[in-house]
Amino acid sequence: MNKLGKSLKKVFKHKKPEICMAAGVIFSAAAIVSACIQTKKGLDKVVDDHKVRIEKARALPDDDPKKGREILVAYGKTTVAGARLLAGPTALFTLSMLSFFSAHHEMKLRNAGLAATAAGLRKTLRDYRGRVADDIGTEAEEKLYFGTKSGEISESTVDADGNETFETVLADDIVDDVERSDFVKYLVKGNDKWDRSPDMVRFTLECQQNLANDILKNKGEITLNEVYDMLGFEHTEAGMVYGWIYDKYNPFGDNKVEFRVKRVHVPNENDPRKGYSIGYAIDFNVDGNIYEERLKRRRIKSSGKR
Repeated sequence: MNKLGKSLKKVFKHKKPEICMAAGVIFSAAAIVSACIQTKKGLDKVVDDHKVRIEKARALPDDDPKKGREILVAYGKTTVAGARLLAGPTALFTLSMLSFFSAHHEMKLRNAGLAATAAGLRKTLRDYRGRVADDIGTEAEEKLYFGTKSGEISESTVDADGNETFETVLADDIVDDVERSDFVKYLVKGNDKWDRSPDMVRFTLECQQNLANDILKNKGEITLNEVYDMLGFEHTEAGMVYGWIYDKYNPFGDNKVEFRVKRVHVPNENDPRKGYSIGYAIDFNVDGNIYEERLKRRRIKSSGKR
């Protein structure tokens, strides 16, 4: 029996949000059904008793000092009777709200823990990349980080007249998986920021980076998805909460948006021969979960005022 109790406790702890949400739905449905039954069963009696009490109170002479008090007593008794009639549904509705709030609170705690873990991992990865770069060199570290490899590929190029040609070349910057990370995006042909000229691409990205930094300084924060919008990338779940915070006196991160750009070869989806075309890997120096950081700073500020 003790073993069963421990197992149930472990399951409840693991599935607490789902269990609380289900309980909230059940209690809400029970409250609605109970309210309908109680109203149909006892509301007519409550109304009839109220009419009788009011008629008796109003039948008293106008100069009788008890008349006003009796009317108030009549309304008070009706209120109590109505509260008793709906006490069960009210209790069930209260339980449903408590269940929903409990599920929300548990999910909030878990998300906060995940955010803190992710921020810690991000910082650890950044420090680790720095040590690796110091040991084997920046170029070799970037090759490991972006997952590039060497090999012979069919490279697609487009000339000034728009004619596409293919040439077999040896490349040491081949990327096969362009969806490997939420924090690394690939600028490829088809994106309006892409251009045949590498210098033009880098100039465009630098302009967008400067614009992002202007927004960061003016607003005090900017999300990763906002930067994705500027570059023509799709939103991600991580991009909703991750980004940058600008604080001159108490920086959360680098206090600036920085695009780390690396020229790579990516699969050409439009090429029936499975060729590769030139693209640009962009690594974003996100500070972390900016919403959790804002909440933490507000709590610290509020506690300081007290």
